[in-house]
Amino acid sequence: MRGSTARRLALAALIASAAGACEDKGSSGAGGRARGVGAVSPDSPLVAVSAIQLGSYGKASSARALVDSLDREGWATSLREATVNGRKVFRVQLAPTLSADLAARIAYALGKAGRQPLLVRDSARLAGNVEVFPVNRGTHGMSAQTRWVLPPDRRAMLVVEDPVGVEAEAIPNGFIFATDDGQAMLAQDSVWDVTPSPDWTRLAYGKAYVLNASEGEAVPEATWRRVAAAVKLPLDSVRRNAFMTSGMVPAYGFAQPVVADVSGPTTDASISRGARTLPIAGGWRVRWTTDGKVLAIGAKPERVQDDSPSMSWIGVDPDSAVVRGPVDPGNLEGIDWVEGPVIDISVPIDVAETRSLAIEKGTLESRGGWIRLDGRIIGPGIAVAATRSGRFIVALAPRPDAKEYEATVEPVVYRVGGSR
Repeated sequence: MRGSTARRLALAALIASAAGACEDKGSSGAGGRARGVGAVSPDSPLVAVSAIQLGSYGKASSARALVDSLDREGWATSLREATVNGRKVFRVQLAPTLSADLAARIAYALGKAGRQPLLVRDSARLAGNVEVFPVNRGTHGMSAQTRWVLPPDRRAMLVVEDPVGVEAEAIPNGFIFATDDGQAMLAQDSVWDVTPSPDWTRLAYGKAYVLNASEGEAVPEATWRRVAAAVKLPLDSVRRNAFMTSGMVPAYGFAQPVVADVSGPTTDASISRGARTLPIAGGWRVRWTTDGKVLAIGAKPERVQDDSPSMSWIGVDPDSAVVRGPVDPGNLEGIDWVEGPVIDISVPIDVAETRSLAIEKGTLESRGGWIRLDGRIIGPGIAVAATRSGRFIVALAPRPDAKEYEATVEPVVYRVGGSR
């Protein structure tokens, strides 16, 4: 979670703690009709959640009228009864979630729409849970290209945010790989490139290291040694394979290939633990041969620009890391990336556009700045892609902590829990 978001949530938690001392009497929820994330059982345990309070009323009828209105809009809602200074009040809350990040984004979007949301900590019975994950937790650069790709069966997806610097210099990317098998997900920042194998059982990426000059005209010797120790390679190998990443200041990049097994039912933890760093230099660009047996490592770029291609390729056994020799570019598997809009502060993105995506046994729609799964609101933004089941949704969503000089939207992945 970013710092400014955390501070806002901490303040909200303090407010909610004070309100919690007012003899909370429980809840009755319209959220049980949240078809997209299952049905609420009265036997479900109460769990600590973040929620958005939209009103506090002295009359139950007024509160229930707002609950009914919100429910028609597609919100999961909760009516909380409490006593404040001896006076009974009825609080209307919506979107109870285990994800503090999601709650902050919903509150931000509601505030932009003219409502007065209050982030609170409370308890609720959940039909399921929705989480939100930024595709890139690193720098977003001056602008960023979003792209994604899905296999033919659409049971997995890979989404990338590729930022660039002022002069289109190379900046490390962030990506998320997600699969409906086991509801697993792998999120990784600081990579130069990423690619799935032809059968989508393995994922390869080039881990990114950046070496900047702290003072003077050169990168300090200690920085070179620190990177060499991190990648467990000789110092001279790191120097030979480093490449310029800026034409204005002394800055270098270095890459090392990583291979992750993403086959079969997995968990987030099992994918992370199964990622294997190959003990070689390279990975500015990574590809697979068409038969998926050899990982192709692209040569370092000849220019500092982010879109610089690799002019030659070396084949590596992805299991043993044994070098197999040069690879003909014609033998490399192609990737049919879908490119989304460039995210730039000077180019507004209309997240209120109406758009529908096909999913299995359900409906996924974006309209008015909100994403709806089976008619129920999942979160703010506009959906641009989804896995076959609808468990994972790629979206352009509002970014609550954006600085004045930064874009106010970013690519995210929503992960929908419950039964689908």
